Amino acid sequence: MRGSSLAIRLARIAGIVAMMAWPGSAPGTEAVTAWPPAARDSLQRSALPADVWSARDSIHRMLTFHRGMTVRRASGSFEDPWGGRLTTCRLMIHGTFRDKPPYDDAIKLLEQYFERAGWKSDEECSADGPDGTVWGVRRGGVRCLVEGRWEGGDDSDTTAVPSPEYDVTVDCLPDRKDICPH
Repeated sequence: MRGSSLAIRLARIAGIVAMMAWPGSAPGTEAVTAWPPAARDSLQRSALPADVWSARDSIHRMLTFHRGMTVRRASGSFEDPWGGRLTTCRLMIHGTFRDKPPYDDAIKLLEQYFERAGWKSDEECSADGPDGTVWGVRRGGVRCLVEGRWEGGDDSDTTAVPSPEYDVTVDCLPDRKDICPH
């Protein structure tokens, strides 16, 4: 009898630990979004150079340690910010600018990461506006394009409260001159 009550307690503890580890299942850890698990790599690793995959996977590892965002990996042919198509390996990030608890801002984290890792800014792939940003970086034959989108609000309506949520995509691909329209 004593052994079975210990087993029951251990099973309960394991269930509680599993529940707390799942985003949004424990109090105060609401998931920012419930993305379907369908986003995954559709390309074979041989479809892009190893340095491209390595860049994407390194960025993914860095972001997984930060709160307030969900990060998914994918690869394939995607629409670029200018309406063209690119074959890339991609990160899709959904996060929040909420202050409490203090969540991390993916755009700032990416800027810091690229600077520390020696990536060079790509001025020809840059655009900013009230509802988003697009910018690129280059290093060693790899280019990464970062596109952030959020609700910038309505300047004519002082009562409007913009959503604190944002979406960011990071596309990593072999560097070429014809990627950006500028």
